[in-house]
Amino acid sequence: MKEALDFVLSMEFWRMGLRWTLSLLISYWHLLFASTTTPPSRSPPPSSPSRPVCIITGATSGLGAAAAHALSARGFFVVLVGRSSRLLEKTMMEIKRKNESAQLKAFEVDLSSFQSILQFKASLQQWLSDSQMHSSIHLLINNAGILATSSRFTSEGYDQMMATNYLSAFFLSKLLLPLLRNSLIPSRIVNVTSFTHRSVSNIQVAKDTVSGKCFSRLKRYPYAHVYEYSKLFLLLFSYELHRQLGLMDISRHVSVIAVDPGVVETNILREVPPCLSSLANKVLRSLWFLQSPEVGISSILDAAFAPPETSGVYFFGGKGNTVSSSMLSYDAKLAQELWSASSDLFLESQLAFKETSTSVSNFAFRFNCHRSSNAFPSFLSVLRHQHAIHIFIVSGWLLVAITFILCGAFVILNNAVSDTCMAMEEWVENPHAETALSNVLPCVDQKTTNHTLSQSKGIINDMVTVVNTFIYTYANTYPSHSDLYYYNQSGPLMPALCYPYDSELRDTQCGDQQVSITNASLVWQNYTCEVSASGMCITPGRVKPEIYTQLVAVVNESYALQH
Repeated sequence: MKEALDFVLSMEFWRMGLRWTLSLLISYWHLLFASTTTPPSRSPPPSSPSRPVCIITGATSGLGAAAAHALSARGFFVVLVGRSSRLLEKTMMEIKRKNESAQLKAFEVDLSSFQSILQFKASLQQWLSDSQMHSSIHLLINNAGILATSSRFTSEGYDQMMATNYLSAFFLSKLLLPLLRNSLIPSRIVNVTSFTHRSVSNIQVAKDTVSGKCFSRLKRYPYAHVYEYSKLFLLLFSYELHRQLGLMDISRHVSVIAVDPGVVETNILREVPPCLSSLANKVLRSLWFLQSPEVGISSILDAAFAPPETSGVYFFGGKGNTVSSSMLSYDAKLAQELWSASSDLFLESQLAFKETSTSVSNFAFRFNCHRSSNAFPSFLSVLRHQHAIHIFIVSGWLLVAITFILCGAFVILNNAVSDTCMAMEEWVENPHAETALSNVLPCVDQKTTNHTLSQSKGIINDMVTVVNTFIYTYANTYPSHSDLYYYNQSGPLMPALCYPYDSELRDTQCGDQQVSITNASLVWQNYTCEVSASGMCITPGRVKPEIYTQLVAVVNESYALQH
């Protein structure tokens, strides 16, 4: 009772109640005008040699479970993603009980963890390969979401609610985009957002906001604000991804739709005191606002079955209705800032994952060294060679000591290099501030700073020149069959990389036929062909996957040096 009383007496609770009610009424006001338009028709899944694969996050309850029931009945091979293996198994049994022919696969994934998402991608690809299915997916429904009433952080240091509601959708869409593009039929990403995004009237997009770290500095956790921000970010991301796909000229094959199911009776309020959540449901039900999950998935199904050319729209209210989202959600500059900040977090998470993997490998190496050193005395003891045993015991422990000394030296050097790199990053971001590098290199002055920054810019331009030379000389030409770089190039010409700096090392703008360092890896995927066993392109493309990987590696190095 005390918990419920504290909850009711908080300003955040009353703000949430008033603003969310107003946002819901505004959405239904827009729906009055949307009803006069002709809604997109629900089309059945396009014909394909095998069942189209659909991935649903948050599939163990509420909207996710209802969508899994409906889509499996309509011919999809449904992949259920959730964080509880027990609930995943229970959901699959319920679906099978109603539809014995349903084809299902479950993956246990913690969507607030980048490492878990990365492992899911690898497991998904392995499963597609082992099942002899086409390496593609047709539909990705980013449905997972929570309303956390207290501040919690993930292993990467992100706010758990922001990571689950928004970052997981961004990371998952970015990682699975190649599989969506590889689909034999037009594919789609459906992002489940909320009318609560209308409660946000102004926001400054920065990495600390997107990761949710800034909320930890507040005296009281603003759970309603964080939820609203996460849903606005998901909507901004949907519109920006639609624009990015259009720039790559693949929006006809991969489309993006944001959906708002309205008020649905799910367990989203599980962290709210039970008496309050029960009261809220009764009030909403009496006003005919509260829907069951089976009714609430109407807008999700509308988006899933909308014609392939439907993209970059906002579904609300079912019956195929599209409405306008908030004015702030259409801010293109804000969407680009969000894309940039999210991409930075994606890159940081990748680097952190690689460092963690390296540390685990080092530990395994030291453990194996110790275990091997103890094996020899045991073996010789069995043979009863007492004199040899004494010699090998001494030699073994000497070997152990030397091994630990070498391993310790490696760890110390590795940490020293890591600390130096971090200090360099701090110094590059703010060369004039007092950073850790000031203690390492106390003689760094203004002249040295400017000279080093100029050298960095020059190196970036040199790396761009190397990439563009290959593109102009080999990728965008038609070499003879005897040429070393002939691999059956074809299709549209590959855009060159934009120089971020001019000859005087000043910032420049990219031209129409160029791609920036930030977007190059995403754009060039469209110009990468599939290869046969002999290494020849069997689909239109300007570069092979191995060359694409090398080009992206150079671009990533340039990006890291630039930032």
